[in-house]
Amino acid sequence: MTKKTKDLLLAIGLLLIGYFFGDTIARINNNPLGIKIDPENILHGQDVFGDKQNSSNNFTGKEDSVDISEKNGDLTEGVVKYIIDGDTIILTNGEKVRYVGMDTPERGQCWYRQAKEFNRKLVSGKKIRLERDKSNRDRYQRLLRYVYVQNAPDKKEIFVNLELVKAGLARAKEYKPDTKYASILEQAESYAKINKIGLWGGCEE
Repeated sequence: MTKKTKDLLLAIGLLLIGYFFGDTIARINNNPLGIKIDPENILHGQDVFGDKQNSSNNFTGKEDSVDISEKNGDLTEGVVKYIIDGDTIILTNGEKVRYVGMDTPERGQCWYRQAKEFNRKLVSGKKIRLERDKSNRDRYQRLLRYVYVQNAPDKKEIFVNLELVKAGLARAKEYKPDTKYASILEQAESYAKINKIGLWGGCEE
């Protein structure tokens, strides 16, 4: 690889970092520790800090441009009937869906209740789109999926797995071979860590 090519790749990398985290320092200065997460903020186009301003400069990952390229007869949509916890739901057809690429706290752990409530606010009773990675089901016969739901005010599609990680209510976690969005989810986790959001700001019950 030539020096010119390396310099170009470095410049692109710096631009991406600036895009994702450009306003992080300003937000930390304006928001001391003790930030509260309000699920309604993300649902109404605000960021997890509760700002009323446009959040276009905040971390957005790939939530605006993800689609299903292959269906292959797999379940690609459904309506949510019941919320089990922050990363597992049951559809009206009885199928249990486990969000892939991330992991939320279990019952009895810090932020379990908040993660479950956040998930409920996002998808309960709503029609969702399901995207499969490599695996179809886990050993418990749950469907493994990336989940998307439309935001009512502007009809924008929300990448639910990503929102939970970005809100500091889930950890990015690779479950090989299902790693299609691993880098995006890891970047969202870094965003939450830097801003000390949710799990990364201490235990809260």
